[in-house]
Amino acid sequence: MTIQEAKNLRKTILESSTLLQPSYVIEKKLTDGERISNFHDWANGKLYEGAFLIRNDYGEAYWLVLIKWNLKIGYYLVVFPEKKSGPMIEIRNLENTSASKFFTWRYKPSKRDKNNEERKRIFEKYSLDLNVSISFPEKSYEVQAFLDELFSLAEIRIKADALIANEPEIREGFPEGKRIERLHYRRERNPKVVRLAKKNFKEKNGRLFCQICGFDFQQVYGKVGEDYIEAHHTLPLSEIENEQTQTQIEDIALLCSNCHKMIHRKRPWLTMIEIKNLIANHK
Repeated sequence: MTIQEAKNLRKTILESSTLLQPSYVIEKKLTDGERISNFHDWANGKLYEGAFLIRNDYGEAYWLVLIKWNLKIGYYLVVFPEKKSGPMIEIRNLENTSASKFFTWRYKPSKRDKNNEERKRIFEKYSLDLNVSISFPEKSYEVQAFLDELFSLAEIRIKADALIANEPEIREGFPEGKRIERLHYRRERNPKVVRLAKKNFKEKNGRLFCQICGFDFQQVYGKVGEDYIEAHHTLPLSEIENEQTQTQIEDIALLCSNCHKMIHRKRPWLTMIEIKNLIANHK
């Protein structure tokens, strides 16, 4: 990343601050000097263009630092945990296509406990690839999607490093060539639309249940399953034209975990009707 690209990214993040709420809040920002200080030993003294502590609506927070990490190479985007205990993700590659720019990064665990292949397997299961692409936001309205991808990547990195195979739930697919899958999953996770879809469904039907098989989490699991259901974006992939297309409440279907997983089991994804037919044919 060139110094001008780092400056542009800093400017875009700052301009997006009011658009991000309530999903994200920029709690702290460092933009007032040529060299960073009072940060982390590996960062202190290095040239930088900005550092932002950003918290999401689940309480997770990370520092995003635009810094000249290596004097021989351009600027990096480095992600630190809130306590600045050490860099989690160091991204320097920025690829340009005819349509957009992408940061690229590869997960390469190097711990000495002989479990790195298992870490790769866990990471790849949830990110779809060891190679990661994250869209470079050039407009303020693109920053939320950028943060969605970074926060998801950070979570997957943490879980893979810790060899936690059953978390997190499947998130976006980051690799280049999977932009549509990324967009689709991100829309399924849009908290505002999902909350409204659940609210409207419950007001109409009195409870939440799978729109394919009828499974009711509360009926089976009691209190722990109350108001739980997964959201699925029903708009066909061929109709997703760009990342600015807004998700509508009617595009969200409420599904149990099994039906949702089966829809995403193969490419192209199955439709709700196809899943219903599969269930009917195997009864």
